[in-house]
Amino acid sequence: MQNTTDINQWRSRVLSGQFAVQRGIRLDAEDRARRALIERIMCDLTVDVAAVAAPFGFTAADFTTALLAIERDGLARVDGTRVTLAPAFRPFLRTVAAAFDTYLSPEGGRHARAV
Repeated sequence: MQNTTDINQWRSRVLSGQFAVQRGIRLDAEDRARRALIERIMCDLTVDVAAVAAPFGFTAADFTTALLAIERDGLARVDGTRVTLAPAFRPFLRTVAAAFDTYLSPEGGRHARAV
């Protein structure tokens, strides 16, 4: 969710006991699993895809496309269902995490691209 950027509107809504939300999207189980995978790789530089995906009802096989892309790019090691980013490749962390993001458009230009 994103709050309204208009401070007067925000204040008015909050003071009247309403949420100041301007827009948002509803997440499904896959969105939540992907968010958890991205969070773990970005925070820990490693993620066990099978372990993180399981509570959401998914297996590592459901993320085969992402795992193959990560392995192909060579920016992280894929050992079974564990993805590990070497410290030397930390500048490419967003690129590795992006493999799990189905909403990220390759030509988007919304965020800084990796070198």
